[in-house]
Amino acid sequence: MTTSMQEIGRIAVHMEVITSCGQLIGKVDHITGSHIRLTKIDSIDGRLHEIPISLVQSVDSKIHLSKGAAEVMGLWSTTPC
Repeated sequence: MTTSMQEIGRIAVHMEVITSCGQLIGKVDHITGSHIRLTKIDSIDGRLHEIPISLVQSVDSKIHLSKGAAEVMGLWSTTPC
């Protein structure tokens, strides 16, 4: 399923990002091109991470991803602090 631009437009700073298995993996810092950068302070390992916007399944008060936690963590990129 492709995420619509309308869904992407509803993403806001500090929204929680939830995997398909229900795990919170972080909060939004900002969007950079085709990625969502997660806040460092809310990171599970204290590092900056980016996830592809293509993983977004839906957006309501939280961002819901189409993949489970292990798969998301395997796909995210880590940026130096």
